[in-house]
Amino acid sequence: MEPYNPRMCQWAEELCGSDSAMQRVFANGRDMASVELEITYRAHPILGSIISKAFYEDRLKSGILAEQRTLITEIVELPVAGVPLIMMQVDDEHQTGSGFSLINPAQEQMAARMVKKLLELKKDMKISVICFYKSAVMGVAEELTKRKITSITVNAVMDPVKKEGGKSVEISTIDAYQGREDDMIIIVSTRSNDRSEDLDGSHLGKRGRTVVALSRAKQGMMVIGNMVYLASLTTWRKYQQASAAHMPIVDKRYIEALEQDMAPTRKGSIWVDGDGKPAFASAFQVKKKWLQEWVELPTTAIKKLKIGEEEKEESEEEEKEGEEEKEKEKEEGKEEEEKEKEEVEEEEEEEGEEEEGEKKEVEGLGDDVHSEAMEVD
Repeated sequence: MEPYNPRMCQWAEELCGSDSAMQRVFANGRDMASVELEITYRAHPILGSIISKAFYEDRLKSGILAEQRTLITEIVELPVAGVPLIMMQVDDEHQTGSGFSLINPAQEQMAARMVKKLLELKKDMKISVICFYKSAVMGVAEELTKRKITSITVNAVMDPVKKEGGKSVEISTIDAYQGREDDMIIIVSTRSNDRSEDLDGSHLGKRGRTVVALSRAKQGMMVIGNMVYLASLTTWRKYQQASAAHMPIVDKRYIEALEQDMAPTRKGSIWVDGDGKPAFASAFQVKKKWLQEWVELPTTAIKKLKIGEEEKEESEEEEKEGEEEKEKEKEEGKEEEEKEKEEVEEEEEEEGEEEEGEKKEVEGLGDDVHSEAMEVD
C-alpha cells in the first residue's frame, strides 16, 4: 500500500473535487467525448420543455407525446391539471446529520408522505427519491419505514427487510443515481440556507449535478425545498423561472389535501379555494404568469375549501334558496307598496268626504242667514 501523500491527495481533490465522473471526462476532452442531445425520449413533454428552456436555450425537443406519459396526470390531483410537476415550498431549516452531511426532517417527511400516497393510488408505481446529501437518504428511509413502507432500495442496495414480491422504492444520492430514470422522481434538496460566498460552486449549486437530478423523471416529478434559497442558485433559479409559466409553487397544504382525498374546485386547469383564488399556492413565487387571472394570493385555509360534488350541490341549493328568498322579498315589497297605495287612496277619499261635508255645512249656514234676513223684512 502506498504511504499517505498529502500532495497526491491535494492533486486528486483539485482534479476531482465533488464533480461527477461524466463532468471530469468532459473537462478533459469535451470535444471528443460529447455530442449535444437534440431530441429526448424520456420525459413527459412538459417536463422536457422546462429542461430545454432552462438549460438548452430551447433547442432540446421532445420525441414523446403527452398521451404516452399519462401515469401521473391521470391518477394524481396535480396543482395544475395535465402538468406532472409539483414544486413544494418547505422552508424548515436543515440540520447537521452524520459527518458533514445534512438532514432536513420536514422535507424528508413530505417526501415519505408523497410516496405513501402515490403507492395508495398505484401500488406498483416506480418511484425514486433523489437526495443531495447522504444523511437525507437515511432520513427518508426512516420516514418510509415509519409508514410501513419497508420495500426500500438505498443507493441500489436492497434492504434486507424487503417484503417478498414487493416493489422497491429507490432512495439514492444524486451521485449514485446518474444514468438512471424512473416513472416518478421526488427530489429532496435539504439545504435551506448557505453562507458560502460561492453559492453556485456549492454541492447543491453545481449545474451538472442539478441538471441530472431534474432530468431523471419519465412520468412526473416533485421538487421539495426552500424555493427562496434555491432561487439564489443560478441553475435552480433558471429551472424555477422556466417552470413558473406552467404551474404555481405550492406549500405543505397540498400534501394534506392529497392525504384527505380532497378535490378543490377547478377554475380552468388550476385548483381554486372557496374565494376562487389558487389553492395551496406558496407566498413565494419566482414568476407569476400563471396568476394573471387573479390579483392576490390565496389566504383561505384548507378547511374552508369548497370540495366535492356534495358541497357544490349544497352551494347551488343555497343560491337557489337565496334567489327564492329574494323573489319572496320582492313580492312582499310589492304587496306592501300596494297596501300603502290603498291606504293613501283611502285617506284621500276620507279627506275628500270631509271637505264635502264642510262645504255642505257652509252652504247650510248661508241658507239660514238668508231666511233670517227675509223674516226681518
